[in-house]
Amino acid sequence: MTLATYVVFAASRANELNYETYDDAGQGVGLLTYAVSKVFENLDPGSTYRSIFAKVHSAMHAAVPFQNPVLEGNGIDRMLFGGKFVHQKPYAEIKELDGRSLVIKSGKLSGLDVGATVAVYKSGTIDPAKATALAKGTVAKAECYTAIVQLDNDPGLMQPASGWVFITNPVYSIRPVTVGLVTDELAESFSASEIYSIKNALKDLPLITFEGEPELLIKKGKLKDSILIASNGHLFSTARTVNADQNELKEIVQRYLQYKFLQVLEIKDLNNTVEIKLVPMIDGQPDLAQIDTKSINGNYSFTEGDQFMLLVKNTGNKPVYINILDIQPNGVINPVLPFKQKYLYPSDLKIEKGTSRLFNRVCTIGPPYGIEILKIFVSTQEIDMEGIATTQGGGTRGSFTVLEELVKMSYQAATRGSQETSASNADGSMFNLFFEITPKK
Repeated sequence: MTLATYVVFAASRANELNYETYDDAGQGVGLLTYAVSKVFENLDPGSTYRSIFAKVHSAMHAAVPFQNPVLEGNGIDRMLFGGKFVHQKPYAEIKELDGRSLVIKSGKLSGLDVGATVAVYKSGTIDPAKATALAKGTVAKAECYTAIVQLDNDPGLMQPASGWVFITNPVYSIRPVTVGLVTDELAESFSASEIYSIKNALKDLPLITFEGEPELLIKKGKLKDSILIASNGHLFSTARTVNADQNELKEIVQRYLQYKFLQVLEIKDLNNTVEIKLVPMIDGQPDLAQIDTKSINGNYSFTEGDQFMLLVKNTGNKPVYINILDIQPNGVINPVLPFKQKYLYPSDLKIEKGTSRLFNRVCTIGPPYGIEILKIFVSTQEIDMEGIATTQGGGTRGSFTVLEELVKMSYQAATRGSQETSASNADGSMFNLFFEITPKK
C-alpha cells in the first residue's frame, strides 16, 4: 500500500525553548502559530512547503533570532494544497472602524509606518487593481503589529469584517535602539568613568538611547566587552574594552542598527519570485544530490570549511535579475552576487522565467558561528548591491532602484538619523534565506 506524503512544521528544535510573541491584538500567542498565520495571508502561486517554511523561519527570526523551527516529512517539495489556491493579493484586516478612522491588524513590520498610504476595498477582493476603492488613507500612528489610518472619506462599512486594507505605498523605518549596561552582581561592573565613556562614544548616534527597556546590553570583560541581545542573552559581537577603543564599540552598535533593519525588511512582488537552494561542494564540484544532507529539519546547516554554490530558479512570470548579500551573525555584510572578482557582473545575473541557473560563485563557510542570513533581491531591473555594500552605501551611480535605496538607507540611517523611506513601485522582491554555521568537530 502506498502511503500519502506528509509535512510537519514544529516551533523549535528539541534542545531549544519555544518562545511566545504577541498577535495583532497584543495577546500572547505561540511564535510558530503567529508566523504561519502571517505567511498564509500572502501565498505565492506555486508555493512549496519548503518555500513556505523559509518564510515562516524569516517571520520567526524577526521576533526571536535564535529559535529554529523544524520542517519534517517526505512531501516538503510538493506544492501547497496541490497548487490549488487563489492568487490573493496581500491585505490587512480591519480591527476597529469609526467613520474615517481605522485600526488595522498590521503595522511597522509590514511597511505600515507613519506616512504609509493604503486603500480600503470590500472584503473578498482578490486584486485591488481590478476593483474600486471605497476610501484611501494615510497611517497616522503605528506599532509593530497595528496601525491607525485616517481616511479621505467614510468607506461606509457596517462592520470591520466588511472591508480589507491594501497597502499602496509602504514606509519602512529604523527605530531607535535602547542600550543598557549589565549590572549583574556576579559580573564585573563598569566604573563611573567607563559608563561616561560608553555614553560619550554613542551619544552622536541619532538612533541610540539609554532610556527604557534595553534591546542591546554591554557586559564588561577583562580584555573585551560583550555586546548582547537583551531578549535572549545571545552574543552579537565583542569589542576591546571601551577605555581601549571607543570607536570599535560605536561601529558595532551601528552594525546592529543596520542588521536590525535589514533582517526584518521584506518586500513581496508576486510577479518577481525565485526559489534558491544551497548546493554543497563535494570534491570541488557542486553535488545536487547532497543538498538534503545539509538540511537539518528544513534548515540549512554547514560546518566551518564547507562550501556551497547557489542554484536559483525563476518561479515568476517574467525575466528577473538577482542580487544577494550575506549578513553575518555579528552584522558584517558581504556581497555574494554580483561578485566582480569572479567576473560576475550585475548584467550577468539575469534569469529567464521558468529557468534555473547554478551560479559559479563558491561560498566558503567560516566563523562567526550562529545563524547567517542571505538577503535575496529580485528585480526586473539590473541592480548592484555589491557596489552599495563595498562603498557602505555610497555607490557610484546617479540614480538607484527602490530596492537599492532601501539598502543604502540601512548604511546611512545609523549615522545621519534618516529614519524613513518609501518603497512604492519597488518592482521587485526582498526576502531572507537562513543557514546555520557550526564549528568543525
